[in-house]
Amino acid sequence: MTSTHSLNLLPPEDKKRIGYQRLIRFFAYMNVRSIILLVIGNTLLLPTYFFLFFQNRGTQELLAAQQRTAQTEQTREIEKRIQQTNTTLNHLETTYTIAQDSLTASITDIIKEAPLGITLTFLSFEKETNHVSLRGHAATRSDLLQFISAMREHPSFHDIESPVENILRNKNISFTFSFTVHSGKNL
Repeated sequence: MTSTHSLNLLPPEDKKRIGYQRLIRFFAYMNVRSIILLVIGNTLLLPTYFFLFFQNRGTQELLAAQQRTAQTEQTREIEKRIQQTNTTLNHLETTYTIAQDSLTASITDIIKEAPLGITLTFLSFEKETNHVSLRGHAATRSDLLQFISAMREHPSFHDIESPVENILRNKNISFTFSFTVHSGKNL
């Protein structure tokens, strides 16, 4: 026996139309259900999205701040090195300027101390020891002795060494002697 539910007495066109309507309702129902699921899923995912969005933005700002800090630290280190170099250069400049001025003043003093009968032919200076060697020609022994005594009285000249041969001759003397130059600062 057949059930009344399976028995359909409608014409075939109506059966097709009803089949299409059922199919359309089924797809509409599934679409509505899918849309509802998507809305619920998106609603549940929005807090995670916002959390990750703001966390990413904060991380980028932190990274930018750290890079600025690193650049600032590098800049400070470079500035510190430049200041140290400038300090060293200023120290060297003042030291060597004073040393050159002192050496120049000492050589000028040597020339000034020489009487008219003294002619200097050679001057040598050793920077490490501040040792000066002089060679020259003296017209008379008295001119040479006057020159040596003026050198000994000069406050910057010390350890003056004059060989005995310098004073053996009375006239037309070739002399040589050496001494150390001291000033307020080392040369």
